[in-house]
Amino acid sequence: MRFRIYVLFTTPEATKAALQHAEKLSAGLNAEIALILTPVVPYPLPLDEPPTSLDLAQEQIRSAANSVDHEVVGYILLCRDPLNTLEHALSPHSLLLIGLKTRWGLSKTERLARALRRRGHDVILRTT
Repeated sequence: MRFRIYVLFTTPEATKAALQHAEKLSAGLNAEIALILTPVVPYPLPLDEPPTSLDLAQEQIRSAANSVDHEVVGYILLCRDPLNTLEHALSPHSLLLIGLKTRWGLSKTERLARALRRRGHDVILRTT
C-alpha cells in the first residue's frame, strides 16, 4: 500500500492551498493524495439524503483536485459528526493537511484538528 496524505476539504481556497502543500510533501515519496469532504447531514434527514447535492460535493472535489498536478483521489463521507466519521475512515496515525483561513479565535476546524491529534493522527494546518 502506498503512503497516503489526506487533505480535509474546508473552503475552496484553503483546500487548494493544503493540496499544493500536500503535493510538495509527496514529491519523491510515491504518495497518494486523498481529498476528503465530510458534508454534515442534520438528524431530521436520512443520512443518505444530504441537504446539498452530491453533484456539488463532487464538483468541489474536482475543482480542488484540478489545482494540482498530482493525482488526487476524492472521498465524500456523509456524516452526522465529522470527527467520528474521520476516526473510522482513517488508518491509525494518518497524516492530514487541513487548510484554514487566517482569523482570530479557535475555529471548528481547529478544534477538529486538535481532536484528531489527541487520537494519534499527525495534523498539519495550512493557513491561507
